[in-house]
Amino acid sequence: YGVGLDCAGYAQQAFLASRGLTRSQTAFRPADREDLSNLAGRGFARVSSDDARAGDIVVLKPPVGWPPPGHTAIVRDSYYATAGELRDLAKKDSGAKSFDPARVKKIVVDSSWGNSAQALQGGVERHTWWHAWARNESTGKDEERWVTESDGNALITAHPYVNHPMEGIYRPATEH
Repeated sequence: YGVGLDCAGYAQQAFLASRGLTRSQTAFRPADREDLSNLAGRGFARVSSDDARAGDIVVLKPPVGWPPPGHTAIVRDSYYATAGELRDLAKKDSGAKSFDPARVKKIVVDSSWGNSAQALQGGVERHTWWHAWARNESTGKDEERWVTESDGNALITAHPYVNHPMEGIYRPATEH
């Protein structure tokens, strides 16, 4: 019908459902006016990508030059990749061969991904993001890397979703 929730409204509703909470028990705004900004000031704590777990809220900044807000998603699942998953990922993208195999996390997120003003094209989708660390041979330092997998094709990206830099992954401060 061309009516739905944007990414923040969807992530908010999924978060509440994952914890059996109501909006009145949180510092959330009404779903149609929520942007999930300033979660740290609303009783949430930022966690590292390595510590992401189901039910956490992912907040992405807008791409450079775009106005706020950015994008949000809810973590559906998060775990360290198996040896078989790493082999499959390396077949799709040779850059994955440089990843430290003990530090590759598979983060599955759900969100309302927008519709580019085409109501019938919008809706909820599940995406897989791979968070990894790789040694930069020229500097000798470990660098954070992201691989975004869509439709079974892996693409090395600097950010998890269409050049939206990671702001952070959040969960209630009381759950630490």
